[in-house]
Order: sequence, then structure tokens, then C-alpha cells
Amino acid sequence: MSHAEAPAVLVTQDGPVCTLTLNRPQARNALSEGLLAELQAGLDRAAEDPATRVVVIAANGPAFSAGHDLKEMTPHWNDSDAGRAYFEALLKQCAKVMQTIVRLPKPVIAQVHGIATAAIAEDEFFFLCPEMHPLAKRNELSPDQMRGEEMLLLEDGH
Repeated sequence: MSHAEAPAVLVTQDGPVCTLTLNRPQARNALSEGLLAELQAGLDRAAEDPATRVVVIAANGPAFSAGHDLKEMTPHWNDSDAGRAYFEALLKQCAKVMQTIVRLPKPVIAQVHGIATAAIAEDEFFFLCPEMHPLAKRNELSPDQMRGEEMLLLEDGH
């Protein structure tokens, strides 16, 4: 991240509440590699911080998240392997973030507003067609590992 770029995830602490705010409003908080890495780092810190008792995932801008960053992904179709290695690594990175949320030893609240097409759509697709998921094909992830039903979704922050 250059000095001119804002962080993709803002981290704030208000007493026992750690808020991780997706901060790519110009891209509808699309899940770029950078955003996923920053979100993972924030979740890891919150999990280890004894002062944190709850984690809120929020977002700046008109959308909670538009899903994966297609502008970042599209050029990889031209990779020598048609993007297979890149997409597999990206899905592993995303799955790790989702698993961290599910397994965090503290409650996680998603303060959803606007469109939210990322993890929800992926999980629904994964449960409907688990054999299509490249990680499931290699028995690296099962549908149970991808579940996120422990996440509490609050509409418009209320």
C-alpha cells in the first residue's frame, strides 16, 4: 500500500468492541487480495486481543460488498494456466477469512447495508454445488467448513 492509498480495512476499538470497516467504497468494497489480507490481519488481532469481546464488520460507502474484485481477477484469465493457480489461491485466501470469522472465539456481527454479494453468494453456491468448488474437489474443504451460520447479520446497523 502506497502512502497515497487509504487502508482497505479500517480498524477501530471502542472499549470491548473492535470494528473492522471495509474501506473501498469506490469499488463497492469488492474483495481484493489487499482487502482480504487486511481483514484477515484485523480478525487475527481481534482474536488475540483480550480487551476485545466482540467484532463488528462494517463497510463504508453505498454497498457492504459487491463480491470479489473482478477488475483484479479478470487479467488472470490470460495467465499460462488460464488463471487456475491465481483463482485457487484467491479462493483459499477468501475461505481462510470466512473460516476465521466462523471460528473466532468472540461474537462477530456483520453490520450489513446495501448490497452484500460476497460470502453469502459463495456459501449458497458452495452448498448447492460443492463438487464445483476447486478446494472441495481436492478434499481440502467440506461444506461444513464453509458454513457461516454463526454470523449475526444486522440490517442497517440495528
